[in-house]
Amino acid sequence: MEQNNYIGQRKAIIAVLQLHPTGFTRLQLARATGIERATICRRVAELRDSGRVFVHHSDLDPITNTKAEFLAIKPLQI
Repeated sequence: MEQNNYIGQRKAIIAVLQLHPTGFTRLQLARATGIERATICRRVAELRDSGRVFVHHSDLDPITNTKAEFLAIKPLQI
């Protein structure tokens, strides 16, 4: 049962990142998906390990005005 929730969370993160090709911070992802930031960090780590998500760039977070990583998804290779 928990595994299905993890899959749903990863799909939600990917869906948001598809709408923001230049990147979104972890905090922006948490707010956009309603998933807690700590959980976002775990799911992003899983997605990065699988090669699906990467750091697009680092810049000031528009919410906190501190330096943050902006994450993006790699397009699927066919």
